[in-house]
Amino acid sequence: MVLKGNLQNFSVTQLLNIVNLAQKTGTLRIYGEESQHVPAFVGSVHAYDEEHHGQQAEVYFRAGQVLAVSLNTLSDELVMMLNRTGKLSDQQIQSLRPGYENITQKAIALHLTGVGLASREDIVNAVRTHTLDAIHEIINWEKKHFEFTSSLPDFSERVLAPIEISKVIKDATRYSHESRKLTSELSNLDCTLRFAETSPENLDDITLTVEESLVIGYINSTNSIQEIARICGITHTAIRRIVLHLEAMGIIQVVEPDGSIKPMSKFGTELFGNQKQDEPEPEPEPPPVRSTQSMKPVTSGENGTLERASSLRRP
Repeated sequence: MVLKGNLQNFSVTQLLNIVNLAQKTGTLRIYGEESQHVPAFVGSVHAYDEEHHGQQAEVYFRAGQVLAVSLNTLSDELVMMLNRTGKLSDQQIQSLRPGYENITQKAIALHLTGVGLASREDIVNAVRTHTLDAIHEIINWEKKHFEFTSSLPDFSERVLAPIEISKVIKDATRYSHESRKLTSELSNLDCTLRFAETSPENLDDITLTVEESLVIGYINSTNSIQEIARICGITHTAIRRIVLHLEAMGIIQVVEPDGSIKPMSKFGTELFGNQKQDEPEPEPEPPPVRSTQSMKPVTSGENGTLERASSLRRP
């Protein structure tokens, strides 16, 4: 059985809910708007067809419950899922990958737990986070088309973390609102990034997430935001949030395709606070006699230009 249609008159969440309520088993394929640049394949959507050369996803159901999701712009390698949740470093992935080329996902999971690099809970959490991230990304696609078939791929050697649709729908409204705001503030992902000319005053207190550290490593004058997202294996919504967060901290600036600097996002400063601003000086201890030593104010350029990502303290 094959069902086809478009999602112009109702939302992805409604479609997911329909499949859930009918307790269907099968594969739901969703196609977003076409892209001028076809992203490198990293997921398990096996090929692009002739009609759709952009965003593609497959949501797998068993009796109405989401088993897994494959998104062609988000890596579903187990090691990459663990990297995005901070359990494996880039260096660990580089050393592990050669030995993982021809073995199954379950075998990789057994090896990782056996050598103590990840626990069973770490792996299940990484898979579940990947599924939620992928669905949240699909919800915000434009010009969506879909087809549902009653067949499922063989999941016998894949790590699964089934999710109830109610959990997905509960977060969908909040996530969709934030995603639309992020898109309106940073609509053009062909922009590039550069480090700010002066370092943040609170540089020593800055702690980056794993994904933020990864993004910073690819900042140069040629890599677009979209290319960085593809290289790092993160969604467009996630890269927008990361860029606006780094901008709000005063670490980076967004460069338009014409070379001009994009003004700082108002939504970014509302969402994360203007973390570039100086922290107020603490009240001095009330000594019996006030010291006459002059206090030299800290200037915005005193720490120098931020040139190396390694100067930031990472978790």
